[in-house]
Order: sequence, then structure tokens, then C-alpha cells
Amino acid sequence: MKDNKLTLLECFIKVAFYINTLITKDTAAFATDKQKYLCYYSAKQLN
Repeated sequence: MKDNKLTLLECFIKVAFYINTLITKDTAAFATDKQKYLCYYSAKQLN
């Protein structure tokens, strides 16, 4: 039977898209491992 537990990093990747909605400041959200970006959601004005 497959273990359906997600790691903390996997959970963050799933919610990173919503960070700009939850935080009132212009914010970018991203997650990386030791070698590459796993996800990146840019700020509206800052990059």
C-alpha cells in the first residue's frame, strides 16, 4: 500500500501559488532543493 504522507517541502510547493494572495506585500514565493528551483511564483512588481 502506498504511503500518502507528503513532506513539508511537497506541501509548500502545493500552496506556494497562494502566498501572494495571503500576504499583503508584493512577495515572490519559491521552493528549491539543493540543485534547482522546484517552483517559482513571481511578485507583481518585484522580480
